[in-house]
Amino acid sequence: MASSGSVRRALVVVGKVSKGQVLNANAKLGSNWLSALDIAEQTAQADYPNITGMEIAGALAHQSHQVQSHSNVLSVKFFEGEDRVISGHVHMNGRVDYSRERLRSGQKERWKPTRDQVDQNSWTVYDPEKKKHRKVFQEQGWLYIEIGGVKVWF
Repeated sequence: MASSGSVRRALVVVGKVSKGQVLNANAKLGSNWLSALDIAEQTAQADYPNITGMEIAGALAHQSHQVQSHSNVLSVKFFEGEDRVISGHVHMNGRVDYSRERLRSGQKERWKPTRDQVDQNSWTVYDPEKKKHRKVFQEQGWLYIEIGGVKVWF
């Protein structure tokens, strides 16, 4: 009897780092990181149904070089065929914090604010694409706005 639910397909792990290396590199917490990667994989497939592959940037959980508040994360990239769709940090609980989507050919670069554009009286910045002010948030010295539920750090 066929199930009415969809069958989840495993993503192909590409690149130099395997899930086995993640297991070994993170000692006692290796199995937790494998579970986190599985949850992140499911989340990414739900958010980006066309992805087919995942690249783990390094086997050892680490402090993010770009986002100071992201400590103890694995960096991953998700692909559709050979094209990178989105990158992000996977936390031990399986949560994925995505970076910006990669632009496809023909797409224009999205606007991203700079620190000197922030109105420090109202903690807003003007978005010229949407012609509106966006609230600026601060987290451990880093600033970000939210666009479509995605944090855009600057």
